[in-house]
Amino acid sequence: MKIRIYPFLGVLVILTIWYFLTLFNILSPIILPPPIKVFSVLGNLFISGEIFKDLYRSLFIWFFGFFLGLFLGIPTGILMGYSNRVYQSLELIIDFFRSLPSLVLYPLFVVFFGLGNTPKILLVIFVSSFYTLINTIYGVKYSRETYLIVGKIFKATKMQIFGKIIFPATLPDIFAGIRISLSIALIVTVGSEMILGSDAGLGKRILDCSMVYNISEMYALIIIIGLLGWLSNKISLLVEERVVHWRGK
Repeated sequence: MKIRIYPFLGVLVILTIWYFLTLFNILSPIILPPPIKVFSVLGNLFISGEIFKDLYRSLFIWFFGFFLGLFLGIPTGILMGYSNRVYQSLELIIDFFRSLPSLVLYPLFVVFFGLGNTPKILLVIFVSSFYTLINTIYGVKYSRETYLIVGKIFKATKMQIFGKIIFPATLPDIFAGIRISLSIALIVTVGSEMILGSDAGLGKRILDCSMVYNISEMYALIIIIGLLGWLSNKISLLVEERVVHWRGK
């Protein structure tokens, strides 16, 4: 079995630079601890089980909000892409809200829904639905005209044209929106946990570490969040390859 080393080269370069920066004290250990210390702390977080409560809380908010956002964004995007009247009716509202930085709305969500997980989940739903919605809209609107012409030549019904032509042609755009939504939803989850704090969560733990200058653990938590984002993107790509198996053929 051939092992590809190219995907790991960038990581090795960063780790090497990090190692020499700390070895020669180019940066203070207070600002940048040695990689060995950070990865030791990272391992201890899992061995001791300290991280699991925070990890579970963040994963729950992230995925629960994300999947609800998909259920809202994809059907609405299909409807807006398929019907010009619906699109024109909602275009201004969509463009207005997608231009707002999501975390700016968090205090407003707190006013309406109080503290706790509810405003965080609703904020994740909000951002997830918008990114998926926009990609779905344009995927439906700009489906290849040749496909539609062929469908009409064979006298296919509207449902057949949608189910056999438009929706399959839109799937690559939908999955692109899903990948973007996953990343943004993770950012919003961690960010919302840091704004007003929480009783648990990766964002809350990072904030606590920064307050007491526990820099090694802070870097370890950042690595965990980055790995979560990388892993979710890889999984979504694998699902896309299975579902949109005809892409590029």
